[in-house]
Amino acid sequence: MSDPETRVSGFQIAEIIFGIRPEDMHLGSDNDYHWQSKVFVTEKLGSSTFIYLEGEKEPIVMEVAGDTAIKVGDIVKVKLDLEKTHLFNSQNLSILE
Repeated sequence: MSDPETRVSGFQIAEIIFGIRPEDMHLGSDNDYHWQSKVFVTEKLGSSTFIYLEGEKEPIVMEVAGDTAIKVGDIVKVKLDLEKTHLFNSQNLSILE
């Protein structure tokens, strides 16, 4: 989110940074997902695989099962665990409540 002026919990800041850990994003289904993106790197690590998705400014890293068939070039649907997301003040990176 990058509105010129955003209010969160009584604070006025120029930009909010959205944060979520790779393990708190999951593969969505055709009708149940928050967004989709193209895979540009896969990193197999044994019991898990990190997939790197094209983001607006930076890559987004998502953790999936180690035996996934996802490959570079695939479009994946992503479901976020919204209970585990964080908002940060872009000026000092403090967590907004």
